[in-house]
Amino acid sequence: SAIELFKTHIDEIGVVLLDMIMPAMDGADVFHAIRSISPDARIVICSGFSVEGKAGDLLQKGACDFIQKPFSVDELSDIIGKALSTSPQPK
Repeated sequence: SAIELFKTHIDEIGVVLLDMIMPAMDGADVFHAIRSISPDARIVICSGFSVEGKAGDLLQKGACDFIQKPFSVDELSDIIGKALSTSPQPK
């Protein structure tokens, strides 16, 4: 349903915060689905696991940044602000 919301509100969404572990699709699948809709979408990856593995692969494929859980509101605000201030870079 998040992918459908992204399609519907694409012009209103500045940054996508994407968890790596989700019930129906994993973060990598959602990342690729969003990027197929908008190759320059700004996506921040979050996970309780390290940046190694799939999260690291998504950073190499153009995700803006990574934030490890648990994180504070200030840390999240900094990451989102940084993502919003950078030019999208399609991969």
